[in-house]
Amino acid sequence: MEKLWQLVKSNLEERLHGLHVSCWFQDTQIASEGPESVIVYVPNKFSQKWIQDNYLSHVVEEIRSVTGRQLKVSLAVRPGSLQPSAAESQKDTDRDGNGDHRPASLPPAPGDGGATPPRVTQAPGPSCAAAGRGLNRKYRFSTFVVGASNRFAWTAAQEVCRRFEPSYNPLCVYSPAGLGKTHLGQAVGHFLGEKDRRLRIRWSSAEAFCAEMMQQLRNKTLSAFKQKYREECDVFCLDDVHFLKGKKWIQTELCYTLDALVDQGKQVLLFGQIAPNDTEGFSEGLTSRMFSGLTARIYPPEKETRIEILRLLASQSGVSVPDSSLEIIADAVTAHIRNLEGAFTRVVAMSSLLKRPIDQELVAEALKDFKEKRGALLTLEDISRHVGCYFQIDREALAGRSRKQRVYYCRQIAMYLSRKHTGESLQAIGLFYHRDHASVFHALRSLEQKMKVSARVRREVAFLEETLLERHGT
Repeated sequence: MEKLWQLVKSNLEERLHGLHVSCWFQDTQIASEGPESVIVYVPNKFSQKWIQDNYLSHVVEEIRSVTGRQLKVSLAVRPGSLQPSAAESQKDTDRDGNGDHRPASLPPAPGDGGATPPRVTQAPGPSCAAAGRGLNRKYRFSTFVVGASNRFAWTAAQEVCRRFEPSYNPLCVYSPAGLGKTHLGQAVGHFLGEKDRRLRIRWSSAEAFCAEMMQQLRNKTLSAFKQKYREECDVFCLDDVHFLKGKKWIQTELCYTLDALVDQGKQVLLFGQIAPNDTEGFSEGLTSRMFSGLTARIYPPEKETRIEILRLLASQSGVSVPDSSLEIIADAVTAHIRNLEGAFTRVVAMSSLLKRPIDQELVAEALKDFKEKRGALLTLEDISRHVGCYFQIDREALAGRSRKQRVYYCRQIAMYLSRKHTGESLQAIGLFYHRDHASVFHALRSLEQKMKVSARVRREVAFLEETLLERHGT
C-alpha cells in the first residue's frame, strides 16, 4: 500500500503543480479498509478539509488509474498512536552545508573501478527536493539501472563525480519525462555530498528557483538570492529547465548565475525536456550557455533494461514475479520508466487486493486497459509540420483565417495532438495558431466529438499520432 501511495502522489505532483501537491500530501499515509475501499490518513483537520475540497477526486482517479479498480477513498485524521511510515518520516537531507570554502580536491568516482556499473531505477516522482533544499534519499547511483539508452549520460555523471572538468561544465542532460534525469542528477549530489561534506550543493527545480527569486524580489532581498546561488554554492543542479520557457527575465538572471559559477570553477548540472535542436521560447544567451559544455540525452529504455528495472522493483517490493510475467509488463510499457513502475505497481496491487499469485494471467488482466502515458520532446512546430505535411497544408494556412473544411480539420488535429503531447496551455496553442483560448477549446471539443462518431476520423488521428511519435523517437 505504501508503494501504491508513493506512485499516486508522484502522478498527482506531475499533473497538479508538484510543489503544492507535495506540501499537502507530505505527511499522509494510505491503508486498506477492505477489498473495495481505502483510507488516507492526514495530519490534521485542516489538511483533511483542504484535500477533501481540492484533491480528493484526483486521488480517486489516480488510484483507479494505478490499480485498475474503482475504490472508495475516505480521509481521516491520523490517530495519535499511528506514526508516519518510514518512507514518509525520512526528511530530505539538506546539502547546503555550512562551509565557506571549496575543497582543493574532489572524491574519486563512484563504483569500484572497472566493476559492473550499479543498477538503478527511478524512485517515484519528485520529493521535497523540488522546494530547492534537499536531495531525495531514494535517488542514488545504487538504484539506477544502466543500459544502452542512458549509459552515456551515466558515464558523464560519473566524470562529474571524479573531477570538475571545465569541458564538462555545464553538464546538460535532456530527455522526455520519466526517464531518469532527476534520479541521475540527485545521485551526483548524494555522492559528492557524502564524500566531502564541505561541498555546498544546491538542488532546485526551475519552478522553485523562479518562485524563490520572485519572493526575494518582492522582499527586496534579491542580493541574498544572488549570493546564495553564485557565492555560497560549489555544485548547482537545476531540474526541469523547460519550465523557464518564455520567462525571459528569469532566463537572464539564470545566465548571470551560470556565468558566475562557471567562472569560479563551480560545477553546474542542468536537466530538462529541452534539446539542442528544440530551443523555442529560450533566449540565445541561455541556450548557448546550457549546451556549451557536455550534453547527453537519455532515451527510452530498451527491453533488456526494462526487465532489469522490473526485477529491481520486485526485489525492493519483496514480491516474487516470474520472468515470463516481467516480460509481459516490459512488452506492454515502452515509453518511460515512470509508466513501467505504474504498471508494476498495478500488478502488485491487484495481486494483493485479490489474494492471487502474480502470473501471466493476472498480469494480462491487470494491464488490459492500461494506457501508457508518453512523454515527448515535441514542440508545437513539430506537430504543425507533421500534420500539415500529411494534409499538404503549410504553416501559414494552418495559422491563417481560412474556414475551409479541410484546413479547419487539419488545424483541429494539430491542436489536439499539441494539447496531448507538448504540455502547452490552451493559451499557448492558441497564440501559435493565432486563435484565442475559447477557439482552441471549441476545436478540441469538436474533434473529440467527431472521433466518437467516426471510425475514419479515429483511424486518421491515431495514424498521425503514431507516426509523429515514431518519427521523433518517443
